[in-house]
Amino acid sequence: HIISVTANTNGESRITGFTFMGSPTNTSNPYNGAVNISGNCWEVRVDNCNFTNLYNDQLYIDGWCYGVVDHCSFIANFKIGVTVAMPTYGGHLYGDGSWSDDERLGSTNVICVEDCYFFDEATNGPAANALDVWAGGRAVFRYNYCLNTAPTTHGTETTGRDRGFRTLEVYEN
Repeated sequence: HIISVTANTNGESRITGFTFMGSPTNTSNPYNGAVNISGNCWEVRVDNCNFTNLYNDQLYIDGWCYGVVDHCSFIANFKIGVTVAMPTYGGHLYGDGSWSDDERLGSTNVICVEDCYFFDEATNGPAANALDVWAGGRAVFRYNYCLNTAPTTHGTETTGRDRGFRTLEVYEN
């Protein structure tokens, strides 16, 4: 990771104003984020950051976090712009806690990705995913601009015991 944050319930975790830049030929960054936020925190914010040529997952939010990713750009050679996983939601493992709870659509119990710019310039191979949600993850994807990419979800087919995504609201993109 370039930055790894272990968030906690006692405060806010915020990353703002950074430019993270790799090489167009870089193909070795970790799958779990060039920038990784993990733990349990209900006030996560990543804003006004630029992610360019970091290859694999750009921003990975993992644990039991709520918050917002806004006014960021994810440009060039990447596999996934933002990953949202909530395997420890409700104090359980594998996303089971999220699946045993109500959907809570329209609530703040999600990671909101909004007002961001996603551009995959890769011309060979599959298109990148602007967003991937899995392991009980709950997300909102709104007011974003996507070129050659789109939000996706993840089931249990390749994640072993982990559950698939719990909720995803997509609109006004």
